[in-house]
Amino acid sequence: HRYPIRSNRATSSTSRRRSTLCIEFRGTSSRTTSASGSLCFASDRAANERRSSSDSVVAGARRATTADPATWKPWHLTSASQFRLPTPSTAKSAATTKELAQLLRFQHKRTPQQLKTIKKWNGQAAVLPWTDLLLQAFLNYRPRPPAAAYDLALFYTGMYDAMIAACESRDAYAAKSRPAPSKLSHRLKPIGKPARGSTYAPTEAAMAGAAEVLIPYVFPDAPVSVYQKASSEAVNSRLWAGLNYRSDVEQARLLGQKVARLVIDQAKNDGRATNTSPPVPNPGGDDHWSPTPPGFEPPFGVPAGTWRPWLMTSNSQFLRAIPPPSKYGSPEFMQQVLAVVNQSKTETPEQVQVGYFWDDGPGTVTPPGHWAKIAEGLIKQYHTSNQQAMRILALLGAAEADAGVEAWYIKYTYWQVRPITAIWRLCGGGTTLCTEAQVRANPSIAPYYGKWYSHITTPGFPSYPSAHSTFSGASSTVLAYFFPAAADNVRSLAQQAAMSRFYGLIHYPEDNANGLVLGADVGNLAIERAKTDGAG
Repeated sequence: HRYPIRSNRATSSTSRRRSTLCIEFRGTSSRTTSASGSLCFASDRAANERRSSSDSVVAGARRATTADPATWKPWHLTSASQFRLPTPSTAKSAATTKELAQLLRFQHKRTPQQLKTIKKWNGQAAVLPWTDLLLQAFLNYRPRPPAAAYDLALFYTGMYDAMIAACESRDAYAAKSRPAPSKLSHRLKPIGKPARGSTYAPTEAAMAGAAEVLIPYVFPDAPVSVYQKASSEAVNSRLWAGLNYRSDVEQARLLGQKVARLVIDQAKNDGRATNTSPPVPNPGGDDHWSPTPPGFEPPFGVPAGTWRPWLMTSNSQFLRAIPPPSKYGSPEFMQQVLAVVNQSKTETPEQVQVGYFWDDGPGTVTPPGHWAKIAEGLIKQYHTSNQQAMRILALLGAAEADAGVEAWYIKYTYWQVRPITAIWRLCGGGTTLCTEAQVRANPSIAPYYGKWYSHITTPGFPSYPSAHSTFSGASSTVLAYFFPAAADNVRSLAQQAAMSRFYGLIHYPEDNANGLVLGADVGNLAIERAKTDGAG
């Protein structure tokens, strides 16, 4: 279940049939000054060709069979037409003549920097630069995993709804809308391919309008001007490229902002700002979680399991889908504890490196963001359209949010102790458990007390299940569905991410194995929605 962290050159027998994708990561680790690294995986062209026989799978990636997002199911809107835009200007109007003249002036004065900006916002799926900005905010403002996952869901589903609303407004006026600017003025030479038919309400501008409102909402300390500037850049790039009329992009941007405000209004009732209690209060005692060394962080994310789910019908939907953790002090529990001890004695340098690579602690993109970055790489590798990329990321965000909700619900239902807590209490030659009071009164009876530490600093919440494994199980399930040619590689990454918590010495084996199962159950809910969301 290992997967190379750095790229390996393909052998001569496979080099003509495999291409490799590498994703760079930067950030800080809890035990190292840098968590930088690269994540590489290959695509099998032969597998791509085999799978492309399906109408909905082309070159190894699943495509929407219903191309018009105006018909797709919204996440927040009551319907795609809820905020339909006003009628656009006609082809022969004075406004259109004025806007064409402006586009010609832009074409005449294009600068190298503008050309670079056009490529950034229009040479790839438009959601990807916004993903980079959001993940940079993760680095700057340091959300913890359940909040980060929920932020991804709000961000991506809000942008998705802005996209389908823009498409609906375009369709509503398709019969009487003016054609693309380059169709009315043959002197205009656009950079990029104009939309077929009407260019009204471009989705890229609507998404920009939503993003510039949503990022400052999830990060109140973030300077609003940074995202307003990025939105203006994204919108203006459409004008510098000669792809849209000014009034069309301005209307679409306003539409996106309106959708984002609806998302924010609905978020007031999601429980994040109001819920304060765990699903089950901590019973206390040695057999339940307590803060762990060295920092003894108080319990974090206590109410996260009570936040409103996106895909699940209840917060406890999968509580019984995995077994409860091994009972404290039982033979099964001792096996789990000793497995971690033995790992610390027999580990390899590669395993330690894997643990640090997937650490994803505060100051990094977090586990949910790590998987968003992997999704971004797949979208680039398979040249996924902006519309399909937006759909995939919305489903991924919702799955990650629910993975966090369910993992934290179960964590604060069982309150399982962390490995370091149990290991410090090992006595009798390191084979039995003493009480906390006994080892504090006489540390000499406990050989690991105050001496044994995990590679990764143990976070301040209960052990079971591993949240990282749950996020990975959910994310890999969604991405394997949309990128079947990469499915084996994606699942291998999830296995490695889960094992990394064991290699980091902060989780028992059962935490990781059952976390993957739990995450897959959540990911399958996203797939069920994908099959009925109108996209095919």
